[in-house]
Amino acid sequence: QPLLENAIKYGLYGTLEPVEINITTKLMDDQLHVTISNTYASDQENASPGTGFGISSTKKRLQLLYGQNNLVNINRTEDKFEISLQIPQTYLQL
Repeated sequence: QPLLENAIKYGLYGTLEPVEINITTKLMDDQLHVTISNTYASDQENASPGTGFGISSTKKRLQLLYGQNNLVNINRTEDKFEISLQIPQTYLQL
């Protein structure tokens, strides 16, 4: 939820142009892969710097739950921000 809030907040900030926010999910190799991406105006990139709380708290929660610190990946280009989560599903096995 905080990651989707970030996509909306920073994707819409400082632009009147169309903004694209995508959420994709897939289950693969006993992991739920969730990717949230948003476009943003590259000329507004530094206009509203965040505190990083949404991303850092998500990383910490996943690390505490699953004991791994490699479950969050970030990819940023000139006009697109993407964050991907890999959530282990081993607890579903009976």
